[in-house]
Amino acid sequence: MYKYIIQFIISGFVFIFSTIVAWYEGSGIIDHSIQWKYSTPFTKLFGVSITDGKDILILDYFVYSIKFQPTFPILMLLSAVYMTLLIIIYISKFNNKLSDIFFVIVVITLLFLSVFFIGASTTGGKFFFTFTLGIAILFIVVKVLLHKKKIENITN
Repeated sequence: MYKYIIQFIISGFVFIFSTIVAWYEGSGIIDHSIQWKYSTPFTKLFGVSITDGKDILILDYFVYSIKFQPTFPILMLLSAVYMTLLIIIYISKFNNKLSDIFFVIVVITLLFLSVFFIGASTTGGKFFFTFTLGIAILFIVVKVLLHKKKIENITN
């Protein structure tokens, strides 16, 4: 139990730190008006017209950071996925069906994130697409292999 808590706390600190740094790096979009058209999907989604850099929604800072400085957004994603895996492992000890549902939600979220960056033109966007899609596929493969092993153990 303690090993999960310690890992979760460390991952949480990494997540918070990487989120703050990614947010800071993404705030650079305020000064790059050329990117307002291409890197502000959330601002456009909510129908906000950008006349000044201060009109940009904070979520778009992360999009800009992913596209041009993806190190900390990737670290953010890794720590979030790791914390989620710790939760799934812990839940699976008590309720396998609930952990399976949680697992499916994580995979769908990763696939959604990858689709969001499918047409990215920047190196960071392409890397984020590949990375999230790769993690989702890896999760699916591991789950299938674990399920296969579980079935073999039951039949033997």
